[in-house]
Amino acid sequence: LTRTLSTASTQAQSRTRMLAIDALRGLVMLFMLVDHVRETFFLHVQVSDPMDPVNTPPELFFTRISSMVCAPVFVFLTGLSAWLYGQSHSPREVSVFLLKRGLFLVFLELTLVNFAWNATLVPTTLWLQVIWAIGLSMIALAALIHLPRTALAIVGVVIVAGHNLLDGIVLTAESPFFEIWSILH
Repeated sequence: LTRTLSTASTQAQSRTRMLAIDALRGLVMLFMLVDHVRETFFLHVQVSDPMDPVNTPPELFFTRISSMVCAPVFVFLTGLSAWLYGQSHSPREVSVFLLKRGLFLVFLELTLVNFAWNATLVPTTLWLQVIWAIGLSMIALAALIHLPRTALAIVGVVIVAGHNLLDGIVLTAESPFFEIWSILH
């Protein structure tokens, strides 16, 4: 009986959500809400760069800068959540889960989110933003999860240290690989 209760308790603990992660997600969503509402209230304030503190009113500058943590925190929490999920599931289960969720987020960005931005079913411009980036990251994680830690560390260092080395490559809209380069870089 004691062993059964202990096993049930362990299973219940593994299924519970980490409140700190959910609280951080909620805080970031509040920052995003402030940023999106800022678009409405400061629409009349035309500035070339809302991150330029010299030429931007303080209330616009600080509402904009507070939202700068949103995307990085969401991407970080995606990776952290994937790692936590992987602690109690097989690599194959984690890979399938990440692939499905990543494809769903990409689909969501291309359909519902773009409809919300453009108010048209067939937009002339696709806005690929944070949900798209998180979806593609999950798809990449679905494949990368099968690599050994050393290979993962190398991939991570190459991405972080090597990204700006590619800034010198500039493709114009007429270049055949412009769209792919824009998405990847």
